[in-house]
Amino acid sequence: MSRAPESGVLPMLPLRSAVLFPGVSMPVDLGRAASVEAVRRATAHGRRQGPPNHVVVTVQRDPMVDQPGLSDLHPIATVTRIVQVLRGLPGRMTVIVRGLERVALDGLESGNGCELARYHRAAVPDYSLTMLI
Repeated sequence: MSRAPESGVLPMLPLRSAVLFPGVSMPVDLGRAASVEAVRRATAHGRRQGPPNHVVVTVQRDPMVDQPGLSDLHPIATVTRIVQVLRGLPGRMTVIVRGLERVALDGLESGNGCELARYHRAAVPDYSLTMLI
C-alpha cells in the first residue's frame, strides 16, 4: 500500500454517514457541487497540489450540514486514491476510492469551488500483542 506525503493539502470529500479506513476500497456517491469539483481537481491533468488522484476523505459530525467547516468534521481523516470515476446524471457521480493512510486535519482552505484539507500524518497506535512467557 502506498503512503501519503507526511503533510500536505488535498481536495476534500466530506462523507455524511460512512467511515473509510486505510486499506479499504468503497464506492462513494457524490451530489454536492463542492465534492464533484474536488474529484475534478484531483483527477485533472497538470494539477499543482499533491499526488494525482488523491483526496482527503473526512467524516461529518452532523450529516444534515451541507457545507461543513472544520468544526463540523471529525479530526481524523483518510488520504485516499481515486481508483475509478463513474459519471451519472449531470452534477452527480460515483467514485471508487481506496484508503491509503490515516491523517489528522490541520485546517481547511477554499479552493475555487471545493474545500482543500490541510493535514499531517497521524500517529497510529501499535495494537500488536506481545507473547508473555
